[in-house]
Amino acid sequence: MPLQDIAVLLMRWGHVLAAVGWIGGNIFYFAVLRPILRDASVPGLGNRLGGEFKGMVELSIWLLLITGAVLLFDRIAGPVRLGYAIVLAAKLGLSSLMFLTAFSLGRRGPQRRASPLEGRWAELLPEGIARRLGGLSGAWDRLFSPTNLLLVLGPVVILLSLALRLFT
Repeated sequence: MPLQDIAVLLMRWGHVLAAVGWIGGNIFYFAVLRPILRDASVPGLGNRLGGEFKGMVELSIWLLLITGAVLLFDRIAGPVRLGYAIVLAAKLGLSSLMFLTAFSLGRRGPQRRASPLEGRWAELLPEGIARRLGGLSGAWDRLFSPTNLLLVLGPVVILLSLALRLFT
């Protein structure tokens, strides 16, 4: 097996591990930890868990960016079909939205809620945009929260990654 093939294999492996860690962690948080944390009597537990997960998310994002760039350049070295380009553009756009949302959640500073995993758009967006979205409150604000967006987009991006295989 040529060295280049081994390098691409390792890049794919790193890319998949980073995606599994981040997206799987999000699903675990929402399905298991979030309900337990609402009833937990340990002060600061959500903050501590969120801080640890934030570090893993940031590492995953950097690993996804680096390995993704290498894999992209490896793939586009040859001819690329239009369907591949469209699905790839959708994947890159949604991934970028996820990266920006995750970094913004982790960098809110003093205005953030109790856990780094939770957040509202008003905490992330510039004040003018947040004011225009001010009509989102209560249940709607929770339903369309940045953390819920990450929960939904993660599996969609993975589906798009699998769909790219249809065009190879």
